[in-house]
Amino acid sequence: MRAISFMIGFFWVLVANAQNKATLQGKILGEKNEPLAFASIYLKNTTIGTTSNVAGFYSFAVPLGEYEVIVQFPSYQSKTQKITFTEAKTYTLDFFLELESQEIEAITVQGKFVNYADEVIRNAQRNRKKYLEERPDFQCEVYVKTLFRLDKKPESILGESTAGLDTGVVYLSESVSEVSYQKNPRRYKEVVVASKVSGDSKAYTFNLAGTWNFNFYQNLVGQGIYERGFVSPISNVAFLYYEYKWEGQFEENGNVINKIKVIPKRKTDPVWEGYIYITENTWRIHSVDLSFDESRPTDFVKTGNVKIIYTQPEKNSDWVLFSQNFNFTFKLFGFLGSGYTNKIYRNYTLNPKFPEKHFGNDWIIVEKESNQKDSLFWKAIRPIPLLLKEAEDYRKKDSLEVIRNSKPYKDSIDKIANRFKINALLFGYTYRNSYKKYSLSFGSPLNDISFNTVEGWVTNLKIGYNKEFEENRSLSVTPTLRYGFSSQSFYGKLNVSYGANAKRFERWSVEGGKFVEQFNPDAISPSINTTTTLWQKLNFMKLYEKTYGKIAYQKEVLNGVLLNTSAEYAQRKMLQNTSDFSWTRRVQRDYTPNTPLNSEMIDTDFGENTAFLWNMELRYTPKQRYINRPDARLRLRSPFPTFLLTYRKGLSALGSQVDFDQLEFGITDTYRKGLLGSGYFKLFAGDFLNKKSLTFVDFQHFDGSRVMFAFPSFRAYQLLDYYLFSTARRYAGVYFEHHFNGFFLNRIPLLKKTRIQEVFTCNYLFTETNGNYLEIGAGIEHIFKVLRVDYFWSFLDGKSFNNGLRFGIGF
Repeated sequence: MRAISFMIGFFWVLVANAQNKATLQGKILGEKNEPLAFASIYLKNTTIGTTSNVAGFYSFAVPLGEYEVIVQFPSYQSKTQKITFTEAKTYTLDFFLELESQEIEAITVQGKFVNYADEVIRNAQRNRKKYLEERPDFQCEVYVKTLFRLDKKPESILGESTAGLDTGVVYLSESVSEVSYQKNPRRYKEVVVASKVSGDSKAYTFNLAGTWNFNFYQNLVGQGIYERGFVSPISNVAFLYYEYKWEGQFEENGNVINKIKVIPKRKTDPVWEGYIYITENTWRIHSVDLSFDESRPTDFVKTGNVKIIYTQPEKNSDWVLFSQNFNFTFKLFGFLGSGYTNKIYRNYTLNPKFPEKHFGNDWIIVEKESNQKDSLFWKAIRPIPLLLKEAEDYRKKDSLEVIRNSKPYKDSIDKIANRFKINALLFGYTYRNSYKKYSLSFGSPLNDISFNTVEGWVTNLKIGYNKEFEENRSLSVTPTLRYGFSSQSFYGKLNVSYGANAKRFERWSVEGGKFVEQFNPDAISPSINTTTTLWQKLNFMKLYEKTYGKIAYQKEVLNGVLLNTSAEYAQRKMLQNTSDFSWTRRVQRDYTPNTPLNSEMIDTDFGENTAFLWNMELRYTPKQRYINRPDARLRLRSPFPTFLLTYRKGLSALGSQVDFDQLEFGITDTYRKGLLGSGYFKLFAGDFLNKKSLTFVDFQHFDGSRVMFAFPSFRAYQLLDYYLFSTARRYAGVYFEHHFNGFFLNRIPLLKKTRIQEVFTCNYLFTETNGNYLEIGAGIEHIFKVLRVDYFWSFLDGKSFNNGLRFGIGF
């Protein structure tokens, strides 16, 4: 009955509103009768209005009464038309806009400035920060429409078939959000109340008012497109990147507007080109029409154009954003396409009184019922008329949704995607059943065969079963079978993991079996160890045998506080080398024993022992913000770093032969420094508070490297031995990595075309036994878009220790 009452009330409101409103529609055309896409049209001193679609057509609801209708489009004279709406019917009004050049001489600029554009920009620079910070508290409604079109696709990517991906419109979505903003203290809240995704009535949109924003009062704009962001034409350093040309003035609603042409000094800098419009005397941004092309240093979005219009909701009120449109093309890994996102801000309430608990940690909330709005709702609220191709996409995909979700259709797509291909030898093979939402994956045979001196040649067969359930819950079952041909030992383990609550990041896992493991599980990959062992007779991998059972649990217990805890009971056994096989005769050296060398413990051979271990880690991020969707909860970046507290305990119970307590504290964060680039750091320090009984397995190990390949990451000590510095005493360390993102190399004529970028690394480690270890690295990344090369120097207590070249992945 409540649902029926709601629907009756909803339709009554629609009918009542329709009876009190007229509809204004028409076309907005240029001098040659060409359609002006995304031109803004609104009622004067209100934010009631819309923008035209790609065909120049507009339509929006208007309360009955007499109004002045204003039409704006960058580079064209705005037009104002008085019209009286006396009946709730459709009124048609077309607008023909003329280029601004016809009105340039209407106002005379004082001749004392050689280039008046420079003076306008300097005045805008002086007021930039004031207008950035003065934005009033407000509430408004934001309509967002996004379309992605795929024009070309590869047959497969990284071994995965693209058979289920069609060219044409691949994503079309509309949303309506209620946005609240408070300046002091700065808080934001966005509630997505309506969501529509073409072809999937159960999906929730990814359209958000709070993303893909272009605020040219900021020094850098568009950091979601390019790492460093693009320099705003009124940035503090704008004159280092741009030249300006004054192209006249025009008058609009009593405001004199300067038209400034923005000209990049260097095409390969992160800059815009086009026009920015600045008000005379107040020096505000009135509107922008700015673009970038393929010469700019972006890797995914190739070209882009931004059009923005500001307006005043009420006479003499603060200026607010009215509309923003971003058109783009993209190219990546063989995919070619284009798209746009269009936003309309309307129904502003300035300086509202927010309830005490209006704001919270969820900055963006997508309501569960948002995807249940029907066609009548969208027809009534949609401010931008759909293009014929958009309407056709909705009609076609919505009618085919039942078919696409049917078992025969999904089986037909799976049949193509599940075909075995030769590249499965390198990337592995995955069998999917999309209808029943499960998959079965097998590792690459080439990657699952390796060599080490303990087992000889090894086969490590891993099979993964994954099943998805409602409410974003999931189950994975992963058995692993392993056999060493030299040691003639067979091993196996089973891992079962269950994702219980995606909104709280809750996951259970159980694992057990008899297997081999490195003293430091992250020391060296099997493939790299195989290469160094067989070709250089350097057997860096050190293994022991473990028969064990383990249970682990993860959950966000409080906002910003993530708990990871585990308990393991294991019987551990030292292993010895069983093979001296190699592929080289040039290297005259013997393999080292399977006992790691360490400065603190002379003999690391522990024989056999039993260990009962408990581990707990707390990760705390102050002011953690979230996107709260019905199907998941996503973390947003916090203005504060993440604090880590780790406690590891060896329990002397149930026959366990270990008894120790280890405590570690850490801080980690990523940061951005504008044009100077971005970076990552981690600081950590720890101590063993109790070490009555422990083996070398239980020492604190540090991620080192003695090979040329920085795999899987450069975030490790690149010149440090794997176990020499392992400790059961006090320790402290720092990882620091800064990416200049082309700040220097993009200025060098020949190098800037390659789009390679600079990176700097500084890592530090202190242990009581070894003293102060420091390594410094300098390198370049984005080589052929994906590669990175660094050279490192290391020092121990101020004396040269080691140096070497490292290769890895660097997007």
